[in-house]
Amino acid sequence: MESPRAAQPEEFWPNSAPFDTSSPAIGLLYAQALIEWGYFTAAERLLEAVGSGQPSAAVAAEVAGLKGRISKQRYVNGRNPGEPRYRSYLGQATRDYLRAYQNDPANYWHGINVVALMCRARRDGIADGMNRNALVGFGHSFGPRTARLLTKAPGLSG
Repeated sequence: MESPRAAQPEEFWPNSAPFDTSSPAIGLLYAQALIEWGYFTAAERLLEAVGSGQPSAAVAAEVAGLKGRISKQRYVNGRNPGEPRYRSYLGQATRDYLRAYQNDPANYWHGINVVALMCRARRDGIADGMNRNALVGFGHSFGPRTARLLTKAPGLSG
C-alpha cells in the first residue's frame, strides 16, 4: 500500500515521542499502524527507539518481526522481484523473521513467515540458496522435529 502523499517521518515520529517510550507495547502497536498505512520509514525509526536498550525477548522478537514485515511489504509492493533492491528486501525480511523466531520460538508465526518467504523466493525464481536444505539447517537449531516439518514445506526443492 502506497501512501496518498509523501509524508515526512517526523509527522509520525517527531523528536519528542507522542507517547511514553517506556511502554514498548504502545510503540509496537503504533509501528504496526504506520506499516499498515505504508509509512515504512517512520515505522523503522519508531522500532529502533522501541528496540533500543535492553528489551525483553518478546519485545525484541516483535521489533524484529515488524522490521521483517516492512521489508516483506517493500518487496511485495515493488512488483519487480528480479531487481536487486527488491531481492535485498526479501533477504532482509527473511533474516528479520528468523531473528524474531530465534528470540521467541513460542511465537511460531515468525518461523512460518520464514518458510513463506522462502517459498515466495522460489516461486519468483530468485531463491539464491533459499531452499529446503537452508530450511532444514534453520530447523535443526530448534530440534529434529522442526527440521522434519520444514522438509515438507511446499514449493521448495533440495
